[in-house]
Amino acid sequence: MRSPTGHCSKASSRSSSSHLSTTTPRIAAVEVLKTFDMKFVTELSGIHRRLDVPVKLIWGDQDPFFPVERARAMVSQFPDASIDVIEGVGLFSHEEAPAEVAEALLPTLTGAGNPQG
Repeated sequence: MRSPTGHCSKASSRSSSSHLSTTTPRIAAVEVLKTFDMKFVTELSGIHRRLDVPVKLIWGDQDPFFPVERARAMVSQFPDASIDVIEGVGLFSHEEAPAEVAEALLPTLTGAGNPQG
């Protein structure tokens, strides 16, 4: 469930198989991220400013590679963006908490979270 502050907590609706049999792809993704140069992320701000669609960032508060503080700072780079932070999950929030991610995305995808939509 999302709180009024945009935070999601671990819900009982989360599947018991939240750590799916994706161990190998996760290990590969982590290995790639270890070599990732954050300079590429910081250089994205010019592209972010040109986006003319609503942007919803979904972030796990336990993400060890891209701290939530960096994501919160990045929101202001977009003309129309917001962030929802899901508590207790990391980089793979879409796998760890799919229901919470879907709930957070739905208003943006349907236009319900956009006063112009």
